[in-house]
Amino acid sequence: MNIKPLGDRVVIKENNSENKTKGGLMLSEQVMTFKTGVVVAKGDGIYTHTGTLVPLSVNVGDTVYFVPNTGQKHKIDDDEVMVCREGDLMMIQLNG
Repeated sequence: MNIKPLGDRVVIKENNSENKTKGGLMLSEQVMTFKTGVVVAKGDGIYTHTGTLVPLSVNVGDTVYFVPNTGQKHKIDDDEVMVCREGDLMMIQLNG
């Protein structure tokens, strides 16, 4: 996927395995608190009114958490991805 989002936007490939309980029951998006995905592309950041660039906190490869129905879903190169602003993300999963 050869894309570059603009500004503070990020492109996320959603993890679809999160919609089942440990017992195998399917959950609807209405009862899911968070969904997860991996950042596959990110913009450079956002400029303040004084012209200072504030870079994004997320990096490509980060696993992020977001609420269902965040952003817009698109199909790019046969991959379904979600595009949203960094401010729509809830948290980053830290490894270790």
